[in-house]
Amino acid sequence: MDIKFKRILKNLLKVFYILPIKKNKIFTSCFAGKKIGFDSKAIVDWINENEPNKYEIIWGVDTKEQEKLKYDNVKFVKIKSIKGIVHMITSKVLLYNINPPDYIPFRKNQIIINTWHGGGFIKKVRKIYSRI
Repeated sequence: MDIKFKRILKNLLKVFYILPIKKNKIFTSCFAGKKIGFDSKAIVDWINENEPNKYEIIWGVDTKEQEKLKYDNVKFVKIKSIKGIVHMITSKVLLYNINPPDYIPFRKNQIIINTWHGGGFIKKVRKIYSRI
């Protein structure tokens, strides 16, 4: 995407700020929705085993690979859809294994956990992703 278009899109998506952040909502995506598994799956499995039904877990996908996983409490959404974008903007915690989309206007009180394929870095969005 062109940098100007990303800036415009990012500003337009701020309209969804009228929706509150849900403190128990976790959004995850693996390789920008192209794969299922890896660190995201391990973390979701741990949450389901140790904190069942405590969190609303949304998994952003771009393929039909979610059919391989059977979770009762995980919703799968198309990552580049309006529904997927709304879930990203309203989730308290966002879990990625690569950089999150830079056209999403994350809020300063959201937390991004980027495992960097196992690095486990936890950062606040406003300090990392202020590129645009």
